Amino acid sequence: MCFDNEPTKTCADCSGCDERRTLHQILNHLEPQAPRYTSYPPANFLQDGFSESNWHNILTNDLDLNNLRQKNKFSLYVHLPFCESLCFFCACNRVITKNKAVTVPYLSALSTQIKQYSKLINGRASLNQLHFGGGTPNYLSPEQLKNLILEIKANFKLAPEFEFSIELDPRTCTDEHLRTLSELSCSRVSLGVQDFNPKVQKAVNRIQSFELTKNFVDKVRETKIPSIGFDLIYGLPEQTRETFAETMKQVLEIKPNRVAVYGYAHVPGQAQAQKKLAILDLPENHERLDLFLDAVHFFSDHGYKYLGLDHFVLENDPLWNAYQKNTITRSFMGYNDGLDVPVIGLGASAISIFPSALVQNIKDVTLYEEAVSNGQMAINKGIILNETDLVVRSLIRDLLSMGQVKLEKYRHSLSTEILIDANLDIIKNFQKLGLIELEKAGFKLTFYGQIFARAIAKTFDYRTVANPPTVSTALI
Repeated sequence: MCFDNEPTKTCADCSGCDERRTLHQILNHLEPQAPRYTSYPPANFLQDGFSESNWHNILTNDLDLNNLRQKNKFSLYVHLPFCESLCFFCACNRVITKNKAVTVPYLSALSTQIKQYSKLINGRASLNQLHFGGGTPNYLSPEQLKNLILEIKANFKLAPEFEFSIELDPRTCTDEHLRTLSELSCSRVSLGVQDFNPKVQKAVNRIQSFELTKNFVDKVRETKIPSIGFDLIYGLPEQTRETFAETMKQVLEIKPNRVAVYGYAHVPGQAQAQKKLAILDLPENHERLDLFLDAVHFFSDHGYKYLGLDHFVLENDPLWNAYQKNTITRSFMGYNDGLDVPVIGLGASAISIFPSALVQNIKDVTLYEEAVSNGQMAINKGIILNETDLVVRSLIRDLLSMGQVKLEKYRHSLSTEILIDANLDIIKNFQKLGLIELEKAGFKLTFYGQIFARAIAKTFDYRTVANPPTVSTALI
């Protein structure tokens, strides 16, 4: 791998430098920010004061509509916000404490929410996917985690293909946690790795050595949990192309089934801990692009398939099969194999995504617990989607999941007809930049287009284009 920005006499192949210059030039032609599009509309467009009666009606009607479409399934996301220590890069909703007593009222609130939704769903839909995120889900004791999973299974009808996944912290996850998860048929564990370089780890206050991580993965594999995912972050302080290359080599030595390579999102206005990183040198956009391009080439050259955007999987992973069959979908839980089904969010700040609306639970843990104990569903924000939203959401999902858009599929209303026609010149500019290839019915992303997919998606996002995001986002 050549790390020179300019060709040199000692460089055996300068095509990589040419590619980098091309991508830097493309970056200069694009707007500097775009949402991550883990949902549409992005979460910053959710509005305060969303009523619970509205949510009851929407949930019931959307589930009935899904049944008519033979998609009578839903997914469940459970947010467990507690962590023992603070990672400076993290912008998730989390509570830092070593006092494990905080889990008791929170689990009580989750139990109440589970029963609330079980009653509302009333067997009309089957649970096909369950994901635990955080925070640190293994902050719960193995017994607490087991009871929570069993309670969910007891309150919802499970689809034949039901599976569940969980995010784990190798520094605090015990052998008993792993045995419990294996006994309950956990499908996949996801580990936050970020970067193995000691200087980077010290800068972001997350010390997690390669040896610790490798030993932990060995234990996971001994339990027969079938899939392991790693999360890496580029754009961190003290990170260089050389050090990140070493991290990727170490990841390859462990060889997880999936690797997600996320760009660090610097939002100190909403994540106070990130102010500790603001005084350090953070890579600029062109440097971030170089780091990510290295990741794309490295993992693609070493047995991984690039799904686009930020995910890589081994060829035998179900996601690769889904990608080839155009059945892959994407949400804030990442890429999924199968139907695009409603997502119900449980816990503080969790977001529910339904065909006609998005709602978010109260973010503050104490206020969330109080609301649930008072018989409320703890809904804080939400938005009802209009016809244009539905079209844009589907279009962006096609683009980010399958790398192609059939524009004619969306020309079924005046508003979306105007939206598409207004962007035809921009689409042609993307073609000139080498980001897309025009087809008779629409366009598909090129290799470069996959890297800048969110910038292309933003073209059709009439909400963000008219109202720039209030928090910092980036194209890369």
